[in-house]
Amino acid sequence: MFNWFFIASFVIIIPAVIALIRFSVIDEVFKPLAYNLWIGVIAEILAHILRVTIKNNLYVFNVYMYFDLITFLWLFHRWGAFEKVSRLKIIGFIAFLSLLWIWDNLYQHQLGGKNFIFRITYSMVLLLVAIDQLNNVLIKSNHSLNYNPYIYITVAIIFYYAFSIFISLFNSPLFRPTVQLWKWNMLIYVIINVITNLLFAISFIWMRKKVKFT
Repeated sequence: MFNWFFIASFVIIIPAVIALIRFSVIDEVFKPLAYNLWIGVIAEILAHILRVTIKNNLYVFNVYMYFDLITFLWLFHRWGAFEKVSRLKIIGFIAFLSLLWIWDNLYQHQLGGKNFIFRITYSMVLLLVAIDQLNNVLIKSNHSLNYNPYIYITVAIIFYYAFSIFISLFNSPLFRPTVQLWKWNMLIYVIINVITNLLFAISFIWMRKKVKFT
């Protein structure tokens, strides 16, 4: 199981490399996703180092979740997802999520622990915004959806964070999974992680200098 989990965790390198190669020719609205992927690669490397050295890589992933949230919100902001929301409300919402991260990781739990409250919350936020953006694409697009990077990105986010909510609840104190059930969930996570990163890779392949959202 570890070998598959380890290999799957570094599949993120594929879209990260494609994003690096095509960074100068893609539309500005997609560049936050490239930053997200590069941060993800760094997080995976550091997590592997901590897993080998101190046997706990949750320090890295709990910090990474915050940057994951911010870069995706930045991406959605570039897409115009919050254009009807005042700047003050956006700042207040980000401040709330930041305080929630501090409370969950530094007060309620330890930074190296399984801090599922923030993970569930930010996963739900990204899931709902991604669903809204996908609806906008499907309703307003007059072009072929097969080559629309917005489709691949939103579907990947919905796919990944819906399961992230499930697995966070599954690994929370609310449940006591058996070893076998835990292994099956990890296998599903491996598959979803691979599919998500491949969808991101496809999205960068279809990106052009200017991509119409509608």
